[in-house]
Amino acid sequence: MKQLRVTLFIKNDKVDKKGNVQVFLKIKYLNTSTTLSTDFWVDEEKWKKTTQFLFAKALKEIHIRRKIDELINKIHLIEQNLTLKGTQFSAHTLKQVLVNGEDSIINYHIMLSDLFNKQYSIYIPLVENGIRAKESLRKFKTLNNHVNDFLKYEYGLENIALNKLNYSFIESFDIFLRSIKKIGNNTTVKYIQSLRQLAKLAVKHDWLIKDPFALYDKKIVTKEVEFLTKTELSLFETVKLPSKKLEVVRDYFLLSCYTGYAYSDIFSLTYSDIQNGNDGQKWIIHRRQKTKIKCDVPLLPQAEAIINKYRDDFNCIKTNKILPERSNQKINKYLKEIAEIVGIEKRIHFHLARHTFSCTIILANGLSMEVLSKMLGHTNLKQTMHYGKIQNQRVGEEMKLLRSKLTINTRKSNSY
Repeated sequence: MKQLRVTLFIKNDKVDKKGNVQVFLKIKYLNTSTTLSTDFWVDEEKWKKTTQFLFAKALKEIHIRRKIDELINKIHLIEQNLTLKGTQFSAHTLKQVLVNGEDSIINYHIMLSDLFNKQYSIYIPLVENGIRAKESLRKFKTLNNHVNDFLKYEYGLENIALNKLNYSFIESFDIFLRSIKKIGNNTTVKYIQSLRQLAKLAVKHDWLIKDPFALYDKKIVTKEVEFLTKTELSLFETVKLPSKKLEVVRDYFLLSCYTGYAYSDIFSLTYSDIQNGNDGQKWIIHRRQKTKIKCDVPLLPQAEAIINKYRDDFNCIKTNKILPERSNQKINKYLKEIAEIVGIEKRIHFHLARHTFSCTIILANGLSMEVLSKMLGHTNLKQTMHYGKIQNQRVGEEMKLLRSKLTINTRKSNSY
């Protein structure tokens, strides 16, 4: 199968004063393609009748076809030359060399840092305009830092040419994250997936010929969902804490337990987000910071009590936020302190509150998976299904009650 293919076509919308149409080249190389306009204008009817002047008899038409063939041959020679030199190139590169000469690509290497910088130039304005969450940008910066550390560790370099981003690089980076950085499987796979999104951006810009991640087959392992039980949640709510700092952290966590919102969502909530719904009850009307998907939640009494607690707080009045502003950098560390005071042995982290809302507050009280999915801001029910285990538990408990009732009824029937 030929890797390079050059074809000819004309455009009817490109007509000169004599009624002639312009001839174009379409260059296809591997999975990349580009078009190139020529200086040749032809009579459309004669072009078609003579099979693109291959069987032309007029000298002018024969001359045009000869010049076009010379262009095509040049493109094939450029392809052969770049291949012999071991240069990674695309259809766009072939066009660039044809038009501007080989000097236009000499010493020109897209570096891996260029790819990160390109993504920053796209991402930062989206964050500044509230289209993407700051947390997503923070995670991207963390990925960048891990890649930089890997380059120094593996190659002793601060940067690397983008065409070196191959499967061997990816495999070594995966091992580095697991063994040197001591990062678990799921987080490692997520970092690799994020890096793959960058590679796809490079393919779009013809900086890479193909996606080097095609053979990467590591998967995210679905873990059993952990959450606080009703008893543990009650203990968490009522335990006396030694400092105001820990009390505020607990209220952030509890508000998530009763709304299902992530930390970034709670941090951004203002009093204007609390509105009366069509049912006459108070709701939190909100779009998720991470995805901008609408996820309105009824304001439960426990959540309202936490919000009312800070109505007169100076910082809340000043910022119009429902809770005093707290950085999320150490929030999991403080939650661990609270868990030790409570005596809960589970690994407490902020996302556990979202699980608790899903399992202990919603599903365990008989609400449907569809309702939960809507409140969590999931785009499809499949995202919510990993909370289904608690539903099975509830079905089991209710079936136990049903068996008990049926047993009693059977005994009564037999007694007559």
